[in-house]
Amino acid sequence: MLATTLLYCVCLVLFVLSRSFVISLGVAFLLGAFDAVGETFRMTVTQLKTPDHLRGRVQSLILLFVMRGPMLGQAQLGAAAAVLDVTGALVLGGVIGIAATAVMTRRIYRL
Repeated sequence: MLATTLLYCVCLVLFVLSRSFVISLGVAFLLGAFDAVGETFRMTVTQLKTPDHLRGRVQSLILLFVMRGPMLGQAQLGAAAAVLDVTGALVLGGVIGIAATAVMTRRIYRL
């Protein structure tokens, strides 16, 4: 799951910095693929680790966060774009994602 997140963030930075339509198209395909794989991982882990009697409640919370959570990120991205520019804000978001994935990888492997 961490590798998928890391690759998604790297592809995001590549997409933003690309000036070639063909490369951008290929990277956009990879972004969609990594997003689909990551979502499949998350849903599989949720289904396998959630007790049967709590599965409906957990799924409702996941739906709430999946539907409303990105709106907070979009507001932050808009604020960053107002200060930097759209390219700078997206690159910053990708770099923060890479850094967060690296930190989580180190913490998980210490356990």
